[in-house]
Amino acid sequence: MVLEVQGRALDGLARGPRTMLPVHGLWPVYEGVTMKIVVKSVTCPRCGAGEMHPRENWLLIRAFKVLDNGHWWSQCLVCAGYYDADLNVLGDAHMDSKKGWF
Repeated sequence: MVLEVQGRALDGLARGPRTMLPVHGLWPVYEGVTMKIVVKSVTCPRCGAGEMHPRENWLLIRAFKVLDNGHWWSQCLVCAGYYDADLNVLGDAHMDSKKGWF
């Protein structure tokens, strides 16, 4: 995630546009802040599939769908077997719901 900030820092130092990442979960405090947050698509760490099919409007990854003991899990439907390696639909009969979690 990237946070782009514009404004006057409340510590009195003038700062122009900048790109920053949080440090220890704390963000600098600004007055008159304009923010732009860019979150990239979820990508499977195992097979590299993106969240959406590149050519069709089909979901390849169920992003952050399950909360378990404070951790959000996603499921890659390619690794679970719903799609083959060429992203053709194999369907529910081929899918193993216990696979593809990250």
